[in-house]
Amino acid sequence: MIIKQRFQPIELKIWNYLNDRAKLSPAQIKNFSACDKGFEGDKEFDKWGENLSCKCLILNDLLLEYDQNVFQIDTLLITHETIYLINVKNYEGDFYYESGNGIP
Repeated sequence: MIIKQRFQPIELKIWNYLNDRAKLSPAQIKNFSACDKGFEGDKEFDKWGENLSCKCLILNDLLLEYDQNVFQIDTLLITHETIYLINVKNYEGDFYYESGNGIP
């Protein structure tokens, strides 16, 4: 059961507004693209979570602070026995698994 939904990050909203109104530099386009791609990867992961058959709680996009340090958790999956901290990456390319190492 999804307890906390994921929403478009403020940073991505700002990039979208700027992209519609100004000519972005190559570095800005790269940052905008990375932010957009990250959010798309998170949404794809969320689709997987919607279809889980286990009894679990799902909290998405948590921004937490501990000891004056702010950190973000993409997804926190809580089951009866285990808590999973999930950091989603949206890489593209060809990957293969060899001798216990993920090799791009």
